[in-house]
Amino acid sequence: MTAARPEILAPAGGPASLQAAVRAGADAVYLGLEGFNARRSAENFTSQNLPDTVAFCHGRGVRLFVTLNTLVRQRELPEALRLARLCAECGVDGLIVQDLGLAACVRERAPSLPLHASTQMAVHNAAGARAAAALGMRRVVLARELSRAEIAEIHAAVPEMELEVFVHGALCMSVSGRCYLSALIGGRSGNRGLCAQACRLPFSAGGREHALSLKDLSLVRRLPELAALGVASCKIEGRMKRPEYVAAATLLCRKALRGEEITEEEQALLRAVFSRQGFTDGYFEGRRGGTMFGVRREEDAAGAKAAFGKVNTYLRGELPRIPVDFSLTARRGEPVALTATDGETGFAARAEGEAPEPARERATEPGRVREALAKTGGTPFFAREMQVALDDGLALRLSALNALRREALEALQARRAQPQSRPWRDAALPKPEKGRAAAPLALEYRFADWRGVPDALPAGARVLLPLEALAREAEKTRALAAQGVTLAAELPPLCLGEADAARQARALEAVAGLGVTRAVCGNLGQIEAVRAAGLAPDGDYGLNLVNLAALRAYRAMGLERALLSFELTLPQLADCVEGECGAIVYGRLPAMLLRNCPFSGEAGCAGCRAGDGPKALTDRRGERFPLVCHHGYAELLNCRALFLADRLEAFAAAGLRFGRLYFTTESAQEAARVIAQYETGATPPASYTRGLYYRGVQ
Repeated sequence: MTAARPEILAPAGGPASLQAAVRAGADAVYLGLEGFNARRSAENFTSQNLPDTVAFCHGRGVRLFVTLNTLVRQRELPEALRLARLCAECGVDGLIVQDLGLAACVRERAPSLPLHASTQMAVHNAAGARAAAALGMRRVVLARELSRAEIAEIHAAVPEMELEVFVHGALCMSVSGRCYLSALIGGRSGNRGLCAQACRLPFSAGGREHALSLKDLSLVRRLPELAALGVASCKIEGRMKRPEYVAAATLLCRKALRGEEITEEEQALLRAVFSRQGFTDGYFEGRRGGTMFGVRREEDAAGAKAAFGKVNTYLRGELPRIPVDFSLTARRGEPVALTATDGETGFAARAEGEAPEPARERATEPGRVREALAKTGGTPFFAREMQVALDDGLALRLSALNALRREALEALQARRAQPQSRPWRDAALPKPEKGRAAAPLALEYRFADWRGVPDALPAGARVLLPLEALAREAEKTRALAAQGVTLAAELPPLCLGEADAARQARALEAVAGLGVTRAVCGNLGQIEAVRAAGLAPDGDYGLNLVNLAALRAYRAMGLERALLSFELTLPQLADCVEGECGAIVYGRLPAMLLRNCPFSGEAGCAGCRAGDGPKALTDRRGERFPLVCHHGYAELLNCRALFLADRLEAFAAAGLRFGRLYFTTESAQEAARVIAQYETGATPPASYTRGLYYRGVQ
């Protein structure tokens, strides 16, 4: 069975890049508007020029997707929905969204407008794809960290879901949607489309000077394999890149999907247009390690100008991509009639000319008519079938045939470009609770492992521990539950492959029999597994909850308690409080979720030994960022601990019901000391941070 040809999806950071993508042969483009897109620093498009942009693409048989793929705060929802409504009215082919609240609002108002789950949702397994499908998503943009086998498993498990995979362009070090480094150290949030690319700065680890900078991804040569895996869309990253970059990647993707070999010269052209010490396919091949790291060097940019010129030679004129069928009738005494039928849409256009004249010397033959009709150059059409009904002894002028062809094709293109608006119905937005009585903030304690749990805990404490730790130490778990402690299992942020999912399901069932009653979910795909095990699901920071609509969407999935985003200020937290909501009030906040360790060697994992303690990356200012290694992934933590023991009343006044002390690298003795400080409202230590609750993020 031959695999269906996937779409080539190209980035359009501005009008020049969009034209380059279309002329190079992209099947679809994705672009951002003036707000709520993950590349807000790109040129982007506007509400004013979106209708013409959609018409330009649709007139040439190219689909257009709009990125509304940032987190949307409660007070921003009306403006985000204004843009979504404009997209519906213009007939865009889909919205790429990160925020589950925005997605729910759009689905309620425009159910026929296709939604795509952004890679910022960190969908990386079949459970996540199923959850996205249940929420009305037509497509998921898979996490970039997946291997060939993991992509295949997702398609096999959820064949009804379209899978979109990045095939060329920059690689983030962190799993998308789980990177907070730019926000924490620079106040510019990657979840808000303003990533400052802090990962490209010097961070030293194990002798590596840029330990958070990966080479660019390139799977252009592997596109036939992706098609065989069931991938529906091959996505090129690069809305901040030049038009020549977009064109080069698109042209070679088209060639690869035709089954043609990408030569070394063409691969060199891709590198010259833009690369960071070459390319990597490490995640796709399952070969993670030191060979994946790279930075942009002078020699990488040396041949760019010549490469740009070479690429531009391929971008002259329209690309004929739409099949058209012609039917021409020429009868004595009747106007010549030409009907052109769009081979994709079935649209038909008719053009009429003057009646043909009797031939004076040589009559026009049908073959000559077909030759004239086939000259569709300068249009997005190519002649597929041609029927000519021509009476004998007639002469048709070539200029008249050309005029008929032009008129018919212009009418077809105009018909294609007409907006196919999607219905939109207004609905009320959820509003924050007013007059909610403040209650003392209940504290709960998250520990990274058993070694960090103090011997004595406050009476009736709520304690969170990793799922594997609770399952592995059954007696400790049972004993802690017997003391009246409410125990919650923290699920790992990544669950890769069906075997991993089966292990987690068994662990959830095991801890449910040990007195654990709740489980903390930081990913869309975890809630159903928790409910299936008979546990109550709570929301973790990884859900990136920043508005009431998102909170209600997760509540509809079964979420009972919710930890709100630590990228919100106190007033912004108050805007989206409903039910039992909380915030992290102590700890080294997670900065990145990594599948490739910064300390890895050329062959992969460097082999951390138990008892060595956490390693750390050092930035250019000498600040140390601890790195905590887990099975199959690592977490980079902030250089300073959040401390708010003296500010808890402000969080209670915002309507929050609980505050989480997030212990990571602390010993049991250190944790006990911090818990005591929070019970007494102690003043901050010498080195600390207030996080983003007071300064906020862009």
